[in-house]
Amino acid sequence: MSWLEERTGAGALVRGVAARLSRPLPPNARGAALGGVALFLLGVQIASGALLAVYYVPAWDQAHASVGRIAREVTLGWLVRSVHLWSAHLLIATVLLHLVRSFARGAYEKPREVTWLAGVALLGVLMGAAFTGQMLPMDDEAVKGAEVAAAYAEEGGIASLVRGDKVVGQPMLTRMFAAHVIVIPLAALALVAAHLALVGRHRLEGAETLEGSSPAFLQQLVMAIFAATALLAVLAFVFPAGVGAPPGAPDAPASAKPLWMFLPAYQAAKFVSGPATLLLLVGPPAFLVLVPFLPRRVAVAAGIVVLAAALAFGIWGAAS
Repeated sequence: MSWLEERTGAGALVRGVAARLSRPLPPNARGAALGGVALFLLGVQIASGALLAVYYVPAWDQAHASVGRIAREVTLGWLVRSVHLWSAHLLIATVLLHLVRSFARGAYEKPREVTWLAGVALLGVLMGAAFTGQMLPMDDEAVKGAEVAAAYAEEGGIASLVRGDKVVGQPMLTRMFAAHVIVIPLAALALVAAHLALVGRHRLEGAETLEGSSPAFLQQLVMAIFAATALLAVLAFVFPAGVGAPPGAPDAPASAKPLWMFLPAYQAAKFVSGPATLLLLVGPPAFLVLVPFLPRRVAVAAGIVVLAAALAFGIWGAAS
């Protein structure tokens, strides 16, 4: 061990991480482990996604069949795919809860503006992962969703970048696959590293002046990860990922809804058109970027309105 320590400094790194994780928690720190749970779920996503990529074929005429082989023929393929699917849902939900908690605590104010922006950027990257991943099974629902997304891209003037062709086809699938397995994971890891470094620099909100060490955060983190693992296992076994109908199948649904995290925008978009659609898509992210630079009262009031609207339209979209 001394040989390894002399050449890599790994021991000092581990001790430094342990010291940071043992810092005292601020008062009313329920939910402080949400960021750690999100990091755990991101690791599950990367590991399960790497296993799926071994068998997945990103070709327009073979992708759907390759997903079917993963689910039915590859040993434990159905389980890996189910874990990948449900950990993606849990990851987005955890990051959203972490964002709301940070907003409620005012953990975006000086000197944490860049920490907040890194977290917002990470949320955007993960939403991109959800969007690109939804297309990869290449079932009828995925193709319909890709056509809707291409229509939105048309409103933003980036249809050629998204589709790569005049219609949804192989070029778009290639772009989605490359983004999902290369661009997005690299961007996510870079943003996680930046976010963690900034949290380490400024510490948790409310704990800046606390000294000494405490096992409270480690205990909370271990219990939270254990609970997340148990929930993930239940979802993967009880509700395994299915294989949708192939594109254009007679038994395919007439229309398809997006994933739950896109339902608010999907439902609200039914009432606008043209440039207003683009404003609807970029407005909420723009607000999150502006939050650290707005007066606290303005940010809180606007945040409540945005959150209430998102919940209302999301529930409406799920029920309609």
